Amino acid sequence: MAETPQKYKKRIGKVNSLALLGFAVLIDGLQVILTFFLVGVFLNSVIGVLASIVYFIWFKLIDVDFLAMRRMAAMGTAIIVEFIPAINAWPAWTISIGIIIASVNADYLKSKGKKGVFGLS
Repeated sequence: MAETPQKYKKRIGKVNSLALLGFAVLIDGLQVILTFFLVGVFLNSVIGVLASIVYFIWFKLIDVDFLAMRRMAAMGTAIIVEFIPAINAWPAWTISIGIIIASVNADYLKSKGKKGVFGLS
């Protein structure tokens, strides 16, 4: 009788992690630069909306589930911060994406019976 293989949760690979974080740093850096100009107050919210759409599609393409509370809270907080003028220059995307990557990879390690990221599970 053939054993059914155990199904592990997916994780975000190194290349995708670096690309996601690199894009987040790029977006946050652009918002910081634009904040110094008057046009940044208006453009940063538009950039935030576009970034949230890009990240939503990107995470769906790599099969990341947003129903986990940590991921939902991280993405929701970043989106809310991006709508507040002047505060939207904070590195909300970089922090949020880092939390989501750590959460997904922790769930992956936990599904394999190992401790999570940084020993947290």
